[in-house]
Amino acid sequence: MLDKLLEHRSSAPYDPEAPVVKELRRLGYIDLHTAVDELDDMTVRTGRAHLRYLAALLPDLDRTRLSLAITAIVCNDRLPERDIRLILDGRSLQDPTRRTNEVPIEAIQTVGRMLSQGRGIREAARAARVGKNTVMAIDNFLGLTTAYQDKVLDDAIIAVREGWSVRELAATSDLSKSQAHRLMRKAREVLVEIGEVAQ
Repeated sequence: MLDKLLEHRSSAPYDPEAPVVKELRRLGYIDLHTAVDELDDMTVRTGRAHLRYLAALLPDLDRTRLSLAITAIVCNDRLPERDIRLILDGRSLQDPTRRTNEVPIEAIQTVGRMLSQGRGIREAARAARVGKNTVMAIDNFLGLTTAYQDKVLDDAIIAVREGWSVRELAATSDLSKSQAHRLMRKAREVLVEIGEVAQ
């Protein structure tokens, strides 16, 4: 479901086994407007955070297109597009004039862009001007680093199959030569393991 919705919008791959897939089902029915008790308050805060983390999958969209895309992804009758826009703007749903202390949406998009390009947690935190824990929470939820590593390994497997040089893989996948060399070695091991290449 998420793949289909993100097909034309996302430039950030995600891990299909990451918690985001399971959480989307929950985001489709929870109500983020009211918190009756402390447990409810935690559910609302977590729901808001996870909703905002989806912006990391769509790092190149402006706020209006982002709120429309997330509304389509979540598909919750209790969360119309105007409420999602308030959440993305870091405003309270009960009192839209009140700002929350949530991480700015642009920072979340920067984290998504950096991690999907294979940058490290520290580098993404520095570029987005957020804490390392925030970057790790976004990455754990969406699996951006895992998705990037899977993508470059797939590129390396193709490179080994087609007889590319290390330099060619490095250039096409935007890697250093040493990274490309390591990946090609790992790709060759994978292909030997499945019996596609002789040892």
